[in-house]
Amino acid sequence: MEIQGRCEEGTSYRVLGMIHREMGESEDAGDYFDEAIKVLEEIGEKRELSRTYYEYGLLLGDKELLDKAYELFEEMGLELWIEKTKDLV
Repeated sequence: MEIQGRCEEGTSYRVLGMIHREMGESEDAGDYFDEAIKVLEEIGEKRELSRTYYEYGLLLGDKELLDKAYELFEEMGLELWIEKTKDLV
């Protein structure tokens, strides 16, 4: 139950990062993505972590983050996300 709560916390940080990115508040978005990554790595939640790498990579235009996301998508067999990401890596 505690891990589920931490997963929801990490996911919430990611969503807040996405909201701030859309509002043009890149610094705040980055802070939220950083928090999401910290929480999700701590609990080993790969699915949400991969999505966070993807969203953060979009914010920064960072190929390394997008590569990390892509690798995790492939590892988990998430075909929709693989297709979504393949042209960005």
